[in-house]
Amino acid sequence: MCSRFLPVIFLVLSCLGCTGTKTPDGMPKLFPCEIVVTQDGQPLSDAVVIAQPVDGSQWNASGSTDANGKAVLFTQGLYKGAIEGKYKVIVQKTATEKEPSTFEGKPATVEVVYYLVEEKYRDYETTPLEIEVGSANPSFVLEAGKAVKSRAPAR
Repeated sequence: MCSRFLPVIFLVLSCLGCTGTKTPDGMPKLFPCEIVVTQDGQPLSDAVVIAQPVDGSQWNASGSTDANGKAVLFTQGLYKGAIEGKYKVIVQKTATEKEPSTFEGKPATVEVVYYLVEEKYRDYETTPLEIEVGSANPSFVLEAGKAVKSRAPAR
């Protein structure tokens, strides 16, 4: 009776390693890419890194930094790596804090969002950060300026 299930067991076991996401038709070749982001010379953890192609193509790549400031990039958030080419890099990090307030004359608290990266690094038009992805260099180190704490506009 067990021998009847051997082909099914073999098929299931052989597919366990096949869980990678297939790239869509027309997507150019992806190259491994990681970026270490520092701020004031120290690793910047828990930041979002977005690499936007300079040529205006749709194949942006992004990742989040770990405790060592390293972000592995994924094209369109799904496919590990980035396509070959030049990118402008945006770095974003925020923190949320509770602050005392009042609501209808009674004490209350509100959540306030703070930007922890200088504005010029958070915007595609003003970021000075650039990388060139290809087979020659899969790793980059970028400095995202000095540490700041500026209040985000209320929504």
